[in-house]
Amino acid sequence: MKWKLEEAFQRLNKHAGEDVSTFLIQGDPAFLYLNAKEEQKLQDVFYFFREENLVHIEPIDDHSRRGLQAHVVLEAIPLPRLIQVWEEAEPS
Repeated sequence: MKWKLEEAFQRLNKHAGEDVSTFLIQGDPAFLYLNAKEEQKLQDVFYFFREENLVHIEPIDDHSRRGLQAHVVLEAIPLPRLIQVWEEAEPS
């Protein structure tokens, strides 16, 4: 599962911001400001996170995004299983 998680993080960082995976691995939530195209490209990543019970993705009604090019704002909340899977996969 480690390679799937690394691939998901790589795609998430590419489309949502370089530090997103770092926040999640540290147990911190991250806000994703995505346009429609980015959101579409990440649907399978969100599905993977949801199915594996790794990260909860919550839509946020953020009125401050009016000036941004963001189509949607999502909060990615790491679940305890994410940290467990990541730490188990790390070499000792």
